[in-house]
Amino acid sequence: MWSTPWSWGKILFILNRYMPFINIPMALNLRRVTTPEMCFQHYRVITWVMFWSMIFSEQVLLLRTVAIWGRQRWIIIFLLCLHIATIVPSIVTTSLFFRSLTYVPINENRYGCKVGESTNTIMVSFVMLLISETSTSFTFYAYSFVVYLFDNSSQS
Repeated sequence: MWSTPWSWGKILFILNRYMPFINIPMALNLRRVTTPEMCFQHYRVITWVMFWSMIFSEQVLLLRTVAIWGRQRWIIIFLLCLHIATIVPSIVTTSLFFRSLTYVPINENRYGCKVGESTNTIMVSFVMLLISETSTSFTFYAYSFVVYLFDNSSQS
């Protein structure tokens, strides 16, 4: 991996592999948060970093799926359209979610964050992720099924 030339796939692999080393310390740092303003700032950064980590993971799955289909043009177009159709609403709804989010103060001797108000718009992002990953995984496994069918029919 390290001796290969730089490519989009290599960059995605590195981001996908090492983003948890950024995400986890940021999340653990929430124990030091003491005010609602700090909560908002920390959660906003953590959520966007995790959001893009999920996108990088999805893109690795997309690249693998494109590769097993032999870089066929129709599969590239299908997966690219699917990816765009799910990422754009996710970005919009995550932004809307943050506009609705408020935190309330907690007891003086305690640390952490307590949500005062929010909307459920963040669920749209999770549904979009579910649609994207399920569709990509189905496409990935469909190839195995197609290969299995053709191998069995040619042996008969």
